Amino acid sequence: NATTGDEIASTGGWAELGWKPLDWYAVSLGFAIDDPVSDDLPATGKTLNRIFYLANRLTFGSLEFGLDYLNWTTMYKGFDDGTDNRFQFYAAFKF
Repeated sequence: NATTGDEIASTGGWAELGWKPLDWYAVSLGFAIDDPVSDDLPATGKTLNRIFYLANRLTFGSLEFGLDYLNWTTMYKGFDDGTDNRFQFYAAFKF
């Protein structure tokens, strides 16, 4: 907590299930959460962060492409919840 200088206690975790039906294709479904102790937070602190995601990976030799969908939710003290629905694409060269 930047206001008090005290640590913020938190619990959280992450889980992911993956499936690779083809040598060149993999898909994953995941969830992550961070749940800080509300009493440790400043007046406008984030009381909860969570994400659900679906990740697709296509691999062709040294090239990998990905297309992901992510749903982020952040809850705040004293503010409305924030939600972000995101699609992201990436390309990588592995060496």
